[in-house]
Amino acid sequence: MPENVKVSALPTRPPATWAANTAFDARAYPDVEFQFTSGTVTVTRSLDGTNYVTWWTMDKDFAFASSAATPGIYSTQGSAWLKFSADVTVRAGS
Repeated sequence: MPENVKVSALPTRPPATWAANTAFDARAYPDVEFQFTSGTVTVTRSLDGTNYVTWWTMDKDFAFASSAATPGIYSTQGSAWLKFSADVTVRAGS
């Protein structure tokens, strides 16, 4: 690699268990992945940390939905406060 080229990346937040309906600060991360093993998960998103609206999820096949109904790993947009309707494992950043 040439000497004048710098490679940098945003820090990644390591996977962590996150309790249902607890605000997750994803403001520093453009994308967030979450995993669950049972039930259905709905994601809500807020720019101010107070007023939440239902937000999209995306599965491994790049299908968008308003909730995740099949256990697995899903993605959603970060850059805001997020809440998940069930306990999940969450990872922020790529």
